[in-house]
Formats: sequence, structure tokens, C-alpha cells
Amino acid sequence: MSDYLHNHKNFRELIRIVGAELNIEPGLLKKTIGLCMCYMG
Repeated sequence: MSDYLHNHKNFRELIRIVGAELNIEPGLLKKTIGLCMCYMG
């Protein structure tokens, strides 16, 4: 069974690392992932 990325136990750490690497605020990354999930249905 597939699960959503935001349910993964290390999701916050992933957002922090990606945000630091790309110089993007973690909150903005979380919102972007949320929007993508809405588009996917």
C-alpha cells in the first residue's frame, strides 16, 4: 500500500535538508508539496 510522503517519519528532516540545499524556506516546500498533492487528486 502506498502512503503519502508527508506521513513518512523523516518528512520534517527531508524538508529541512532540501530547503537548506535549495535555499528555500521549509514552510514553502511543505505548501508546494501540498499543492502538488491536490493536483494529483
